[in-house]
Amino acid sequence: KDKLEADDVSKIEAGVEKVKKSVEGTDIDAIKKDVEELQEAVFAASTKMYQKAAAEAEANKAKEGGAGAEDKKSDDTVVDADFKVKDDKN
Repeated sequence: KDKLEADDVSKIEAGVEKVKKSVEGTDIDAIKKDVEELQEAVFAASTKMYQKAAAEAEANKAKEGGAGAEDKKSDDTVVDADFKVKDDKN
């Protein structure tokens, strides 16, 4: 809840209340509709949360990236070697 925007929290809470009320009734279509709306609100909020986390991670990576990228050395050395297959059956 702390990582969500206030607008998203209110949409989710409203959706939960709507589902609670519709579950008290017998209209299956209304229940399905309200549950789908709640799922969409949760999905939208979680998408925003993950996008924000990814952006923060990229920002942190960019700050630290200069040193980290130079520290990693690529080992592209190719060794040409001959080998024999040893058959343990004989």
